[in-house]
Amino acid sequence: MVSTKLKGLIIIACIITGVISVLLAPIQIATYKGTDAIDYSTTVQQINLVADIESSNIFIEYATEPDADLINITYLYTIRHSMLISAPNITVTLDNSTLGTVLTVLLTIRFPWLIFSTIGYTKTIITINPSIISNLSIRVDTGNIYLNSTNYQNKTYVNIDLLTASGNVEADIVEDSNILGYLYAISISGNADLMVDDNVYIGGPLCVNTSSGNVDITLNENVTLNSKFISRTLSGNIIFRSNNISLNNNEIKSYLLSTSGNIEAIFYQWLEPTGNLSLKIDIVSGNIRLTMRLEDDYISSQINTSTPSGTTTIALLHTGYNIVSENLISTTTLSSNFDADLETNSGNIYISATRT
Repeated sequence: MVSTKLKGLIIIACIITGVISVLLAPIQIATYKGTDAIDYSTTVQQINLVADIESSNIFIEYATEPDADLINITYLYTIRHSMLISAPNITVTLDNSTLGTVLTVLLTIRFPWLIFSTIGYTKTIITINPSIISNLSIRVDTGNIYLNSTNYQNKTYVNIDLLTASGNVEADIVEDSNILGYLYAISISGNADLMVDDNVYIGGPLCVNTSSGNVDITLNENVTLNSKFISRTLSGNIIFRSNNISLNNNEIKSYLLSTSGNIEAIFYQWLEPTGNLSLKIDIVSGNIRLTMRLEDDYISSQINTSTPSGTTTIALLHTGYNIVSENLISTTTLSSNFDADLETNSGNIYISATRT
């Protein structure tokens, strides 16, 4: 039997362990909130926003008034920390410089090395003046990025570059916007969603990628592509939709790539795209589903499939196409072409293609 003395020592040890656990546990809540801004100036015509953020959910939006602050940063963070240590110090820095009519803003958010602490709630709202040109470069280590351009009046971007290492990216580009350069929405670990509204011009490459997550891309009516677009995921699904895109007399190469996941591509094209589109869909392990709805007066098409492992290629519908072989359907050549090359090593290919 355990002696009374030993029982006492065990009880004391349990009490001490419990007290230490309570003292070290992150139960104290520290709240950080604030606002920083750069006042409106009539001389500034463009803002270059470069954000380097360790941890926070980022909401990028536009003010409603044309003479609002050039940029306004509002933030709220909470950290749980041990009773034995003081609250960690979070720094939010907004540096800026002006060259001619261009304002360059560097936003940095730094979290300290957290000892016996955990991050609770993070939210950073970046509000940009709606009447000036935007050039966005956002980098986040941990957190989601949301771009909402609903109130953007100028509707002109130099580039859009959104990247998070751990989190989701969601971008909504308002109708009639003009993107002079590239449009990147990239998540290393998370989902990447892009919605491009009607009549948007994209001058440079379009890239929506994730290493571990799903990709969802929608190009609404009359989006103009002037360069290649690519979407890639190592482990996840991709869905791509377009409706009457314009190719602006270009030869556009497009790639939808996945290592392990399914890919679905949907093209509705009833208007003359004025150019040629070649689509490559490649999967190591997963299924491909392609829907083509094309106008037969001026859009020709060729769809080639490959399933090296011997899985089945299924043509659900191919009205307006000629069956050239088991793996190829095509039409006579017209002024514009929408061609597709589909390959999966281990999976099925489903095609629904019509020209009417």
